[in-house]
Amino acid sequence: MSHLNFTQRFSILAIFAICLFLPAKAQTVYYGGLTYTIHGDNKAKVSYVNGIIDGALVIPETFTTIVYPPYEEPYEVTLTVDEIGDWAFYESNNMTAITLPKTIISIGHMSFSGCNALKDITCLATTPPSVYSKNTFYSSVDDIYTTATVHVPQSSITDYSNAYVWDNFTHLVGISGGMQGDVDGDSQVTISDVTALIDLLLSGAGSANATADVDGDGSVSISDVTALIDMLLSKN
Repeated sequence: MSHLNFTQRFSILAIFAICLFLPAKAQTVYYGGLTYTIHGDNKAKVSYVNGIIDGALVIPETFTTIVYPPYEEPYEVTLTVDEIGDWAFYESNNMTAITLPKTIISIGHMSFSGCNALKDITCLATTPPSVYSKNTFYSSVDDIYTTATVHVPQSSITDYSNAYVWDNFTHLVGISGGMQGDVDGDSQVTISDVTALIDLLLSGAGSANATADVDGDGSVSISDVTALIDMLLSKN
């Protein structure tokens, strides 16, 4: 820089300093048909949908993926899903049911706006997640607050009934514990749950039952039957 005058040197140093302290671009990852933004300490926010969601969707509590940061080596990380981002499921018109894991703490602006077929919402969080506004669940077809059924932990019904936005839903239904593997809802995991899980898979309604996602991969499939049998065998 010896040939540069003071003003030129100062400008270059100023630009360098600005670049040095600019916040890094948020890292995004893809899992189960959704795009997530990584934030905080291995936390993930659902940012938007890749493609079309048909029927029911279960959002996993955690998932393991490979992150490819710019100019760095890729690495494997396990992320905890704790937020639904602004506009995340906007106009997902074919989504009929969704299950939010117990780790969710906030739901953003217009997240489920335009989800006109959404009639079943399960939220496993014992503390009602904060919701940006009533427009978060806006439907142009009918009043989702009177037509949808919301399943929440039995012990938290009063909290949801008094929580901002959640208090607009007229059909709040308590679920007992949300115990993984308790597919038939009798508060215990037995061989009858294997039968119930197989029946759900054959009927095509398995994705709407969060307790049926035994292996926690965000979907309900034959692998959950295997995981449930392994769970039962390990208890004996």
